[in-house]
Amino acid sequence: MAVAALQAHPDAVGIACTNSVSPRGAAEALRTLHKVGTVKVWGLGLPSENRNYLKEGSVTGLYLWDSAAAYLHHGQTRARCAKWKGAERRRPAQGGIMHVNGPLVTLPLRLEITKENVDSLKF
Repeated sequence: MAVAALQAHPDAVGIACTNSVSPRGAAEALRTLHKVGTVKVWGLGLPSENRNYLKEGSVTGLYLWDSAAAYLHHGQTRARCAKWKGAERRRPAQGGIMHVNGPLVTLPLRLEITKENVDSLKF
């Protein structure tokens, strides 16, 4: 999809990725189209899955979410997560606000991952 999008919009300067497989797909599209360094790719993803892409510049940067995602991953329901620490708005230990609106939980961005710090992250 990223190859088709970049071919349809050759003047594009960035791709925003909203799931953990998209940065890798976008990076491969940049490689295929020889656009590494001319189009920025940002999104959600793990350092271990994107380390080489970050280092070569086909992925510009990544973000990770707060630990509420891990809470949900370990089998907790969204309703239970909404009552996490008993607050509708809670400030996580490292800053930012978690917003709970019914079944929707919005978390602050937590950690910016770039080629400068990817090697210090062991996951």
